[in-house]
Amino acid sequence: KRKEEEEEEEEEEEEEEEEEEEEEEEEEEEEEEEDGVDDDGKEEDMYILNIDISTC
Repeated sequence: KRKEEEEEEEEEEEEEEEEEEEEEEEEEEEEEEEDGVDDDGKEEDMYILNIDISTC
């Protein structure tokens, strides 16, 4: 039972880290929009995000 509990805790920590990373990426995207990045730049950001999600 202890091993199962440890694994669950590790999974929760990983999920929290991923959420924090996503929040940071969203903040970066907002900053880029303020800078007036063209549509192509935004599409590339979305593509990069999709790769990150699929590798999890």
